[in-house]
Amino acid sequence: MNKKIRKSLFILSENSRVSTRQLSKELKVSQQSASYLVGQLVKKKMITQYSLIVDPIKLGFINILVGLNYINFDKEIKKQVVSELKSKDYIISLYEADSGIDLLVEFSVANLSSFNKLHTEFIKKMHKHVNVKFIMPIVVKHIFSKNYLKDKLIHKDIVVGGDRETNILANNEKIILNELISYPNATYISMFKKTGITVRKIVTIKKKLERLKIIRGYSCVFNHNKLGISKRLILLKLSGKGISEVNSLVMYAKLNKNIVSLTKLLGDYNLLLFLEEVKCNTIVQEIRELFSVEDYLTINISTILKKRYSSLLSVD
Repeated sequence: MNKKIRKSLFILSENSRVSTRQLSKELKVSQQSASYLVGQLVKKKMITQYSLIVDPIKLGFINILVGLNYINFDKEIKKQVVSELKSKDYIISLYEADSGIDLLVEFSVANLSSFNKLHTEFIKKMHKHVNVKFIMPIVVKHIFSKNYLKDKLIHKDIVVGGDRETNILANNEKIILNELISYPNATYISMFKKTGITVRKIVTIKKKLERLKIIRGYSCVFNHNKLGISKRLILLKLSGKGISEVNSLVMYAKLNKNIVSLTKLLGDYNLLLFLEEVKCNTIVQEIRELFSVEDYLTINISTILKKRYSSLLSVD
């Protein structure tokens, strides 16, 4: 991966709605060259999709992680399971792994009762094909910059979830939020043509959703295999002493260039670290030496099968 591609990927991961003019300025190339480079990243499927970072708590939703293992490894059965999961609007991310577990699924639902109903329906339908490794509600998630693509660390920490008030949105606000969820890089003109809401109003609504911290950012999903980037997840179970070290571990994660997010969980494990790296490192060993870890599980992600919110809010 050459330096210009690395820099482009970093900029787009920080803000996928960056203007061609600003991108060309940061890359020190012409606007035409910047536009062509982004087009090639998409065409060659190095970037598979653009994504909106949403805080579900602000909209009255909670997210829950479910780990699944296959019982039946028949190729067609596995396709059936994946197809079933991908088709559900309430499943916002789906990862296939080659170690630790087979599938990591993230639900976004109104409450635990709703999750229990939906999850139970899925298990009843697929009980001959998969079993459940774990179920863990997400408490809060810290999203960091992809500093492994940079020479200099950017100390960004976007916090979603946690103890926050729910916002009640007007109908037009729901429409624009749903449009941005479905098409994060949609132009104002295209949104106007689709919704009939004036461009001025769309800009005002978008800024309000950002100000309320419902929209936390605009990013993109990489094809890690094509880019030669390995993606690992590390689930950590902390000891009694380790619980008091959580804030220090969050700071450690923020300063580590390969950790792109840290999630606090309820359940068998306390924390989930997302790692992306061009070269393998010894981060697990380092964490175990620095912090009081009782147990851990490493999950190597082979494929990102789904990573996108569907339209969250019903519109009148």
